[in-house]
Amino acid sequence: MSPRWLGLYLLTIASLTLFPFRPPACGGESFTLAILPSDILMNALLFVPLGLALHRASARRTAAMALALSFAIEFSQQWLPRNPDLTDLVSNTSGALIGHYVARSWHAHSQGPLMSLSTERFLIRAGALALLVGMIADAALAPDNDFSNWEPLPLVVGNETVGDRGWLGDLYEIAVYDRAVQRGARRTPPSSGGARAWKDGGPVLKLDFAGVSRARLDGPGGEKPLSLSVPAGPSIVDGASSLSFEPGRVELGPEAGAHLLERLRATGELTLDTRFRPVSLHQHGPARILSFAEGKSLNLMLAQHGSRVVARIRTPGTGTEGYEPQIETARGVLSGEAQHVSLVYDGYDARILVDGECVAESALSITTAYPLTGAALGGTLVLCCALVALAAASFVGGRAGRLVLGTTAGALAWSVLSTTGVWDHVRDFDGAALVLGGAALLATVPLLLGRGPLTPRGPS
Repeated sequence: MSPRWLGLYLLTIASLTLFPFRPPACGGESFTLAILPSDILMNALLFVPLGLALHRASARRTAAMALALSFAIEFSQQWLPRNPDLTDLVSNTSGALIGHYVARSWHAHSQGPLMSLSTERFLIRAGALALLVGMIADAALAPDNDFSNWEPLPLVVGNETVGDRGWLGDLYEIAVYDRAVQRGARRTPPSSGGARAWKDGGPVLKLDFAGVSRARLDGPGGEKPLSLSVPAGPSIVDGASSLSFEPGRVELGPEAGAHLLERLRATGELTLDTRFRPVSLHQHGPARILSFAEGKSLNLMLAQHGSRVVARIRTPGTGTEGYEPQIETARGVLSGEAQHVSLVYDGYDARILVDGECVAESALSITTAYPLTGAALGGTLVLCCALVALAAASFVGGRAGRLVLGTTAGALAWSVLSTTGVWDHVRDFDGAALVLGGAALLATVPLLLGRGPLTPRGPS
């Protein structure tokens, strides 16, 4: 007979591994083989309860069921904004076997449960209070996912200020918009210039390397040509239609960086539109095509890493340096020919587009608290609603009383979390939150109706 908590556990597993359910704008990658010790440990611990629940089955059957569940999860992640990983199959199955043998060993040497009923009640109550208070406090203190923490930093093309991330290639143009252009900005041919490039809603900053290199801010009426300082020597060549780096760097004047900082802070969105041709597909570091950074402080970065494109954007959630790597394409998106590459950020998601096709997507976090970051938010919601329901029900006797008080308390917890803005951490999460919260309350019904840790009086 399976334990009454198995349904709640499987729902938590699904919400942790399959959330967010919104299909990605970009195609997901196929199975990867990335070995990270922290991921291995977390995935193993996640499946330990499954082994505890299946301790009456044979080890072979437990391993088979864990492997089947893990494979179903990883296979489903191909159509979700998640990265399937072959190592998860091994770590999940190992965790289930660990739980299986721990439970078998305990029951072989003891007749009692793994922990007393009073201890279980205390853990339920303390866990419910900690999760509920933590989620509300984080939602109240979390800032907007904007550029409010950007600093006045140098704006550098082809490298960074320290000069150790040099990029080799031909750069044709760069344009920065203070809004999200969802399918990438429409490129103006370098030779045309004029009003087409500077109509209302055009770029905040445009670097045009056709003929004479120059930088311009806004337009019309706000158009203000800036002189672009090109270092002397053979490292940078200002050609007829591009700027060639071998390597070197162009550090724009402080006026350009200050203007960009002011405009992007005002909107909290951006599109970085570039057209370039890398000299080699073996540049690593990553090699900086554009960096708005100095030392370990970074506002924005677009770079080449082999045949990949990588980017980082600083927000209150990503910290001073952003995540490393924050958004990264699969191998092979760069061909060695001239290509149109855009980095788009709309306040929630960052995307990289190559020649108009979305090739990478990453949800940038508002908070650095792991339970509210990305996929963990779904699992945290399930556990919070369920634990609040179980904690409230543990103070009353009688199945009917526990059922009514528990489900009411769980629904109230969901309502409070929604009202305080917890769901704002993820775009369009209200509908998914409602479904997950309702499913969590349904999954607690067997526990609310049964005997066990919820009973106020009993042996401990």
